[in-house]
Amino acid sequence: MDTLIIKKTKDVEIIYSSFEKVQMPDITISISLTIYPRELIKILENRGLTVQNSENGIHLITGDIVPIQILESKNLSEEENLFLRNLRSNLSGADMQKTLELYKERRPLNEKNVFLHRLVKANPNAFMEAINMFHDDIKDIFLEGAERYGWLANRETEKLKAVAKKLLLMGVSVEKIAEATELPLDTVHGL
Repeated sequence: MDTLIIKKTKDVEIIYSSFEKVQMPDITISISLTIYPRELIKILENRGLTVQNSENGIHLITGDIVPIQILESKNLSEEENLFLRNLRSNLSGADMQKTLELYKERRPLNEKNVFLHRLVKANPNAFMEAINMFHDDIKDIFLEGAERYGWLANRETEKLKAVAKKLLLMGVSVEKIAEATELPLDTVHGL
């Protein structure tokens, strides 16, 4: 899968993602929101663009270089647009579980994926709740992914660094801290 982060700020991350090579004329810019984008639509219309509501929750913008669509997630039909509908930050554990189970039917959950990353990052509590509701086979998939991508190792290293910092503040020598935590000497020196 090709993924390119086009712009990243504190509040907005624009991501281009594709499972196969896509030509520029085949790209549509999609903006997903949970509320009706009244101000955004005014700005676009003031720029001379046409905004049409094509179906519940989908607003098509024409007149720009590439097609643009605004997805008002709460108004999208759940049956046809479950994945788009759930690109929001207020999912319940049940919503998360349903989304992940349906996604698993289409693609492996243990692949790196922008959609899953954004879904989990936006809904960490719902993700934890969903994990507790899952069957063991799905839990195993997530654990396998955590091991493969080193998520757990990174977390452990960060915990060890926090302990090392506390020990440094207590006056314990760098050498003893490195020995006890098994962190490299240069890492402990850098703390």
